[in-house]
Amino acid sequence: MSSPGRSFRRHNALPFPAAKRLLEPRLNRWACKCGWSLVTIERVDGTTPMMTRCEKCGGQATSLFYRDEGWTHPTREWRQPTLEEWHGLNAACRHHVMLGGLLDYPIAESTQP
Repeated sequence: MSSPGRSFRRHNALPFPAAKRLLEPRLNRWACKCGWSLVTIERVDGTTPMMTRCEKCGGQATSLFYRDEGWTHPTREWRQPTLEEWHGLNAACRHHVMLGGLLDYPIAESTQP
């Protein structure tokens, strides 16, 4: 007899459980001391980092923890990888996803909020 987790994985063809969709998408912003910032969106429940790399100076941009300050136009989204993306991940990223973590990706034109 197989366990529920095994049959779930076989049925969905993903090696990790699917994240729950959020009722309301959440926007967050990361800001760096150099002035650069990034607005992201989450449509599924999962873990995101407190810091990310600044694309301008390479330093650390820190999360502003979902404070609603009228942010609009996210350019990246936090989500689970597709099966194809999963195969390209290193062991640390796979471990993060297996524990419920999300990864950031550019927002596809068809999924803009």
